[in-house]
Amino acid sequence: MSTPVGKDSSDREKFGQDEYNRGVDAGKIDARLAGHDQHFAKINGSIEKMANEMHNLVLAVQQLKDGNTNTANALDRYDRTLGAIDQLSLERLKQPWGSQTKLVAIISAVGIIMVVLISVIVSIVR
Repeated sequence: MSTPVGKDSSDREKFGQDEYNRGVDAGKIDARLAGHDQHFAKINGSIEKMANEMHNLVLAVQQLKDGNTNTANALDRYDRTLGAIDQLSLERLKQPWGSQTKLVAIISAVGIIMVVLISVIVSIVR
């Protein structure tokens, strides 16, 4: 690489060639390190953004899991409730009619028969 023109020769005489070369090399290293610092800052920013996105994804997955668990629990409760209703229905079908139930059924049947007979008689008389 070419050296700057001007103070070049006076600096070399003052400090010597080796010291001058070390200074030039140190300047190159500093410039390279500054570029690396900028690169690392970009990488750190990218990693921070990625970590935030991962955190958001973890939260979203947890919410989905919680929602599925709630849905599964609700379906399980619904299934148990339907099973209990079916069981009660079967038990009621198997029970014989009680005396009160028979009395209500007979009174209802007699009432219906009377309404039908009265409506037939009224329709004949008219």
